[in-house]
Amino acid sequence: MKVFFFILKKDMKILLLISLILMAFSGTTQYLKYKEAMQNEPYYSKTFKIFNENENIYELAEKEYAKANSEYDSSYNDIFNFMYGYDYDSSKPPKEIPSQLIERLFMPSSKSGKYSPTAEADVLMLSQMSEQLYAQKNFKKLIEDQIENYDRNVRRGVKDEYVLLEAKKLTEDYNQVLNLPFKEAVDTRASNVLITYLTTDFIPFIAVFILFFHRFSSEIQSRRFLQFSISKYGPCKYTVAKLLSGLAGYLIFYLIYCIVIFSEFFLFDNSSGTLFAPVQVIADYELSPEPLTVLQYVLCIMITKLIYCLALSGAIMLTSFLSKKVIVSGITGLLLTSVPIIFGRTYDMYAANLDRHKIKIILSCDIFNMYHNINYVNLFKTPIKLYWLYFIIAVILLLSFPFVLILYSKKRGAASV
Repeated sequence: MKVFFFILKKDMKILLLISLILMAFSGTTQYLKYKEAMQNEPYYSKTFKIFNENENIYELAEKEYAKANSEYDSSYNDIFNFMYGYDYDSSKPPKEIPSQLIERLFMPSSKSGKYSPTAEADVLMLSQMSEQLYAQKNFKKLIEDQIENYDRNVRRGVKDEYVLLEAKKLTEDYNQVLNLPFKEAVDTRASNVLITYLTTDFIPFIAVFILFFHRFSSEIQSRRFLQFSISKYGPCKYTVAKLLSGLAGYLIFYLIYCIVIFSEFFLFDNSSGTLFAPVQVIADYELSPEPLTVLQYVLCIMITKLIYCLALSGAIMLTSFLSKKVIVSGITGLLLTSVPIIFGRTYDMYAANLDRHKIKIILSCDIFNMYHNINYVNLFKTPIKLYWLYFIIAVILLLSFPFVLILYSKKRGAASV
């Protein structure tokens, strides 16, 4: 334990510095995304609150959107007709647009409050609101249609046992989703940014590379590994301490990462009740068969990505030990870190084969599809949740790489002596 705390204390300064630099970049990126999503405040929240007093909020938003869109088109059509009407003569100077037409374009909107084309600001805001409310209005109907499709396959005489078993499993999942409590419409703008950012963010992978690519190669180059090999601690204890300190350091980084993410979310979120709504109320997640709230889904994303990063860290530390030189370790570590991106770009190659596509989802840590409606994999004629297979593979890798590293360190330590 003394070696472990010694190494962790020695690495703490650089760990915190790297964490702060990455968090500054991540926090700025998130801030800009939230600002873009919340650009019509406070008018959006006021309009949403007014609409929410009507039980047909989605229909009302659609009606207001159509009205604003019509006003927007009308304003420009009137100006266009005035400028280029039947009496238009290109040889004459352009006509002066009457002040009343100008005012129609640049008077501030009562809804959006923007000094832009009056209806255009409303159109953008109400379009965003309609899209947001579509999932909340229709996700149960879309799920019921899916269940009906599965029942229809049974009635049509489908004989494939696996297909029927998978349909049964998905139907059970969807029925649990339908039983989740959800009554009042919620503003999901901040939640949508949170989930989208967490699903696609690459900062944790960059942190894995920066924190681990030199972990053992620098120790070997500086001959510290040799010094500990001939000491009473031995190579194995030193390697284990170095491994644990690296993993502990990454967990500290990830804790800071999660705190920053949730802090920014609560800074912009106007309705924390969104966290306890079904994740299906988020646009593009209507058909997710996972009976989870938004908060539970966010935690699943964080755990899924953390397990992947820890497994990746073991691989990078092993190559760092084998390469001996920091530059070679950096190149191989960068290649390993790029694995999710490389496999994520191979969609077209594997799209024709659904089973291969599911393997690609695992290798690329594609969280969106992992928890979506293709989330079962055929394992020995039994439908298994895709993310369970993912976790099994990730945990095996997480344990295997350190085990091989410890064994090889013992061999190298013995050779050094």
